[in-house]
Amino acid sequence: MEWDLALLPLRALEEYERVSGTRVDRDILAVMEGVRLLQTVSALAFVPRMPEMGQMLTPFVEQWRERAPLTASLWR
Repeated sequence: MEWDLALLPLRALEEYERVSGTRVDRDILAVMEGVRLLQTVSALAFVPRMPEMGQMLTPFVEQWRERAPLTASLWR
């Protein structure tokens, strides 16, 4: 699975599957998207030095809050 697929809109993901001829494992994708959001949210540490980042990160923080937590239960 490619990192580039994380957080793609469903339509783009379906097009990727159509063109590549492969199905994306949605469970793995969910973990990768959670990790990608964690990476993005961790950028909040830089907001005191770069205040303009705060507004740019707002949609990602909202997505992070709406997600189920990343836990070991994802691997069962």
